[in-house]
Amino acid sequence: MKKVFVLFLLLAQVFTPIRAQQTLIISETRLPYTSQVWWTEGGNCQLSERKIRKNWDEGRQIISLAYTKQGWFVTMAKDTDLRDQQIKISNEWPEKWIRSNWAAGYYITSMAYGSGEWAVVMSKGTDYKEQCYYGYEWTDDAQWIRQKWDEGFYITSATFNGKYWHFVMSRTAAYSSQGYVWANSFSAMQDKVSEKWDIDRNIQILEYGDGEYLGIYCVYTDDNGRGQAYVRNPSSLKNYIQEKWDEDKQIAYIGGGPGSYTSSYSEEYTTGDCSNTYHRPSTTHTSPSAHPKSSHTHQQPPPPTRQQPNRGGDR
Repeated sequence: MKKVFVLFLLLAQVFTPIRAQQTLIISETRLPYTSQVWWTEGGNCQLSERKIRKNWDEGRQIISLAYTKQGWFVTMAKDTDLRDQQIKISNEWPEKWIRSNWAAGYYITSMAYGSGEWAVVMSKGTDYKEQCYYGYEWTDDAQWIRQKWDEGFYITSATFNGKYWHFVMSRTAAYSSQGYVWANSFSAMQDKVSEKWDIDRNIQILEYGDGEYLGIYCVYTDDNGRGQAYVRNPSSLKNYIQEKWDEDKQIAYIGGGPGSYTSSYSEEYTTGDCSNTYHRPSTTHTSPSAHPKSSHTHQQPPPPTRQQPNRGGDR
């Protein structure tokens, strides 16, 4: 019988709704996705389950979602290997719903917090065998992550809800090693990403919270030589994503994070429907890797240690 870990999680408390000031996007080459779409829910709009269900009916699955500078930001595609998804939008962490879906063979594949609400996506079609989640003070998070690494789990989702960092870890064969880095500025994170690329690591997750950027990096078990690109707060989401699509880089991950927010008009918003949906045609491409360098054989390094944060200076 499948064993499911649930550790103590301080998530039920409802915190003051916080706007987001960051939009973080990771794009990759050689992903199998076809017919990728994305949209944002601007202003005070809620995450549109109607639009998600419409795309489910058309054969797409949610790849990633986040609460960002543009509000809720969702991307979906066909040929993801994910199937039969469920989504829960709630002002509290939906623990009973998660337990029920675990029992039915679903696993968490995306989660985000914004505008006072949690959005959690659970899917079938993953290779996950077990899954657990946790969210508390960072010193406790770090100890828990190391323990789960030692047990063969990997971080598969991360988000910040304005008070705590929250992590989902899964037993999966998708990665052969994993680590994390922190930075007090995006330029510092760029330097750290370049360092990881130079040793054939890939950026898996980028998030922002509590004045810091968190980067999760990994070695993919399969096709580790994917070309990657990432961006923070592009001046035009539409133009940036189209540019990456033209380079055969599909959206692999969307990150966000709470902070101060100033609303402004964006071409991604429309009155009434709150959003436009942008489509990539149903075509597949193969292109050479740009970064990182191709590499397929790695010894799994020990998980990195993180020094206690000096929130007053550079790390």
